Amino acid sequence: FWLAFTAVFLSTFLSAVNFMIIAPIISFIAADMPPSKISPVWLASTSLATSISFLPLFRGLADAIDRGKALVSALMVFLVGSFVACLAHSMLDLVIGRGMQGLGGGGMLLIGQLVMSDLTTPSECGYFLGHVWLAFGLAAIVAPIAGGWFATFDWRWAFYIDVPLGVIALLLLWPAQLAKPKLPLHEKIRRLDFVGSIVLFGSTIALLFGLIDGGVYGLWTSASVWGSIVIGGAGVILFCVLETVPSPLVRDPILPAWLFRHRSSVIAYLLTFFHGFLFFGALQGLVIYFQVRQATPLRAAIDTLPLSVPLVPAAFITSMLTALTGRYKGSITACQALMTLSFLSFICMDPETLTRDWALYQVIGGIGLGGLHSLTFPVTCAAMPAEELAQAIGASVFVHSLGALWGVSSVLIAFQSQAGQRLVQIAGAANVGIDRGNVISFVNRLYGLPDSLREPLSDSYQKAIRVGFIVLAPFAFAGFVASLFIKQVPLFGYNQAE
Repeated sequence: FWLAFTAVFLSTFLSAVNFMIIAPIISFIAADMPPSKISPVWLASTSLATSISFLPLFRGLADAIDRGKALVSALMVFLVGSFVACLAHSMLDLVIGRGMQGLGGGGMLLIGQLVMSDLTTPSECGYFLGHVWLAFGLAAIVAPIAGGWFATFDWRWAFYIDVPLGVIALLLLWPAQLAKPKLPLHEKIRRLDFVGSIVLFGSTIALLFGLIDGGVYGLWTSASVWGSIVIGGAGVILFCVLETVPSPLVRDPILPAWLFRHRSSVIAYLLTFFHGFLFFGALQGLVIYFQVRQATPLRAAIDTLPLSVPLVPAAFITSMLTALTGRYKGSITACQALMTLSFLSFICMDPETLTRDWALYQVIGGIGLGGLHSLTFPVTCAAMPAEELAQAIGASVFVHSLGALWGVSSVLIAFQSQAGQRLVQIAGAANVGIDRGNVISFVNRLYGLPDSLREPLSDSYQKAIRVGFIVLAPFAFAGFVASLFIKQVPLFGYNQAE
């Protein structure tokens, strides 16, 4: 058991680090790579897009073959992606590598949690999944600092470091005895959701193409932009129909309709989406905010610690309170209230904001985010029988990753769009090579510009990242309102099948 637990913990840590380490180094990579029409937004979005798009396929793979082989397969894909990213010499190479990392990382995240549901009883599952989530909390602290440190000498080490850790996880997984479903070949094939994965991947990429080209490059009048958005939106609707409506095309969906038969479960999944959206969006936005204040990537990462450090202690406290009292509604509402206060405060930050103030804003948000993350899963499962636990886990990972994708993408697109629009008002900006497409690559080069350019550009960048925080704040408030409608269900209800 402990061998499998250690392997799951390490693979979850690797996956989480992959998603977070890019935040402080994205501007350095954009500046270091040859000029490209590929926006740096894709460096953060691609890994998350492939992660969520192929989760249905990996969940089917984990059910069709034994969990160990599925987890090893995901880890191997992740390592190949890391090698591609390490050796990349163009933005396209790096985006491909990041996509493969996301593909494997999403599989590791999902299958690891399924393994824990197999190895534990329903009443133990939440406890051990909480320990696995500790890997996420540690990654939130380690990944940005590691990325900022690597940027000081060679950003490629952000991907080199994955290789030895991945090999250790492989060595731990190899002898582990995990669940091996005894299914005939046709049943194994039936469980692989090829259609859902392809539809979701295509629609997600189409939406990102439209929003990035429209937001970053200002091509909102282009037919291709709106065509991509319409096709992507239609694809998302088709995916939802395929997953929730019984169909011979998708026999084992990741989001079956019965998951949403209880009001509290629906709200819990909504809050899970908001959590991913807000945490990953805030992490990316705060790093840019501090870098625009002329902090180095390492210093900017350190300055985000007030957001990351409270995550694990807050999660531990709220989970203990829930375990002792059996009640969670008040804690969820309190966490959402703290998040709303924090994200509204982020909007008020400017270059003159005192250290004690921006640190306090982050601590408040970190307590809310950490506390909430340990509560949404028990709420999701409280009204479900134990045999549906694995399906609920898969849906929870999917929804959280979906929120992370759109949180990061929304902040980066809003920042580049707003900063790009303001460039035309700054005389001399074009003379130093700044345009709408490379706004991010100049984040760490502002302090090297003449005063006549640095001051107006810094002001434009600060106003642009404020728009990113404005995008996030309504989701925090919407989560607070939604939390008021959660119905308190006895937590022992889903443990009775033990």
